[in-house]
Amino acid sequence: SPHDTRQRKHGVCVICRELGRPLLRNMCCYFPACEACWQNWLEGQLPSARALRSLHFRCLAPACQEKVCLPLLNFLYQTSSDENCLIRLVQQLHRRWRLQRNPLYPEEVQVNCPRAGCLGLGYLGSDQVMCFICEHQWRPNTVIAGLGLATSMETLVLKECPNCEVWIEKNGG
Repeated sequence: SPHDTRQRKHGVCVICRELGRPLLRNMCCYFPACEACWQNWLEGQLPSARALRSLHFRCLAPACQEKVCLPLLNFLYQTSSDENCLIRLVQQLHRRWRLQRNPLYPEEVQVNCPRAGCLGLGYLGSDQVMCFICEHQWRPNTVIAGLGLATSMETLVLKECPNCEVWIEKNGG
């Protein structure tokens, strides 16, 4: 079928040149490669996917700008070992997706975890923010709009004083 990510025949992988491996086809551009080459490619793309907080991977074909299609990505996910970084990325992004959809904490009060490589987020509203994935805690240095911290709905810019570490309102003075 045209939507099947696997070719019916075995062939030579154009990347590793191995014979007799089933070839998996990216249906966005029809580029074929063996499962091992696709898995290795995705492993190499994980740092940028993590930095973008996204599951969008570019096809491994030279000069191709298409994304790895969802059926192929799903297949590679299902055939990955439990220690695979792709599985951890998917699990963490799913948890992030659930946190982002919490109706008690709209997008305006959600902040990304400042820890390098963490996909988590925390919710503004108190003097400490905690990441709900890695549990890192930090003091927010951000713009907070309408959280009941002011007498009206104006926007406050709160910043920690570098000398005494007290939270102050930055108002240009």
